[in-house]
Amino acid sequence: MKKLFAVLIVVGAILFVRKHYYGKQEPAPPTKAEQTAEAIGRVARKQIDSGGDAKSAVASLLGSLTKGRVADASPEQKAKERVEAFMGYWQKGGVSLNDSEQAAACMWARGVVLITDKDDIQDAVNGFDKWRRERDLYHAFDSYAIGPPQRRSDAGRGDYTAFDVIIDGTKYEIGVPDTSNPMFWSGAS
Repeated sequence: MKKLFAVLIVVGAILFVRKHYYGKQEPAPPTKAEQTAEAIGRVARKQIDSGGDAKSAVASLLGSLTKGRVADASPEQKAKERVEAFMGYWQKGGVSLNDSEQAAACMWARGVVLITDKDDIQDAVNGFDKWRRERDLYHAFDSYAIGPPQRRSDAGRGDYTAFDVIIDGTKYEIGVPDTSNPMFWSGAS
């Protein structure tokens, strides 16, 4: 009986050691999103420690990250990404003055999700409100659909991409300039 008890203790000790010391896996390598979040945090911390403006540093970093992704895209692809993001933010934000509506105003005005200057963002929000009121669209909406891109050019606006956008069953035509200027109503809609 003593031999059986000794064998059980040895087996138990081996299992204990194996479970607690040999069964641990290495942590998974960080994902691209985690690496990006860490980089943003480091930039913000560095700016805060040096007495700088963390918001502008982070906005600059985010801008450089997104510019790298779409830098090689065609004007039509850039415009499509801008109008899709814009419409998504606009639908989500409605007229609530929440982050989504402000992001929609920034996308409408400059093609970016965040404008850090308070005067520039105020101009963007006011311009976006005025633009929506021109077509009686200063209200929340339930659905939208975006048509294919149509390249256009005119002397007053330069090169742009136009999209037929259906909002709650009504068709509108939105022009997206190739530059970081505000979107506009194009056509007779």
